[in-house]
Parts: sequence; structure tokens; C-alpha cells
Amino acid sequence: MIAQRRPTRDQRTRHDRHDRRTTRPGRSAWPIPTDRPIDRARTLANAALDALAAADPAAADRIRTQAHQYGETWLGAAPQPAAGEWLTREDVARLAGVEPQTVSLWTTRGTRAGHLIRHPDGYAEREVVDYLAALRGTPPTEETP
Repeated sequence: MIAQRRPTRDQRTRHDRHDRRTTRPGRSAWPIPTDRPIDRARTLANAALDALAAADPAAADRIRTQAHQYGETWLGAAPQPAAGEWLTREDVARLAGVEPQTVSLWTTRGTRAGHLIRHPDGYAEREVVDYLAALRGTPPTEETP
């Protein structure tokens, strides 16, 4: 009978590093595959601020005001455009809470939800809202007569 040798410390270290590298190589469970790390951080920060606003609106308002004083105007709710309005790339980015470069990627490469369409006048507000709903996995908004 051959005795089983225990792995050396060097072998264990190499094995542990290999396991960490190969469990999920470059894959993330994030629902929007084209988001960059900064887009993810901004989405999470806004979600945390929304949760705080539900529990303590005054504290959330203080944090939002202080962030805006420091020039971080992305923190907080994005203004909703008027219905039927044409939006610029920067407007779409502000509405989605992402960088303008991400909107360009959505236009050229698309995502699992499809492509964002840029018309000669800009992005149609209704199409943007429906596209963002598809990215988030929520049903599109209903048309109001």
C-alpha cells in the first residue's frame, strides 16, 4: 500500500491560487454586462442612498447635498425627461446612472437586451426608458393615453 503524502505548503498555495483564478474567470453576476466598475459602483451607491432615504430622509438629503458640494452630482436621483423628448448621449447616461461611453457601447455593440438606437435628433425618450427596463429585467413602461 502506497502512503498518501500531504501536499507541501508551496503546493497548497499554488492550488489555492489556481482555484481562485478558475472558479469564475472574468465573469460577474452583475446583471448589465456592459457596465464598467465605475458604473457598478455608482449604481450601488445610488441604491444605498435610496435605501437610506426610505429609512431616514433627512440623513439621505444631507449626504446628497454634501456630495453635490464636492462636485459629485451623479449621486442621487436622475431627473426624468419629459415624455416624447429627444435625449443626448449625456442625458441618457445621466438617466441610466452610467458614463456616456457606456451609452456609446450600448449603441454600437448592444447587450443581451438589444441595441440602443440613436436617431438623427438623438435618443427617443420612450426607447431609452424601454431599453433601460429591459437591461434591468423589468417590464417596459405602459403607454399612457
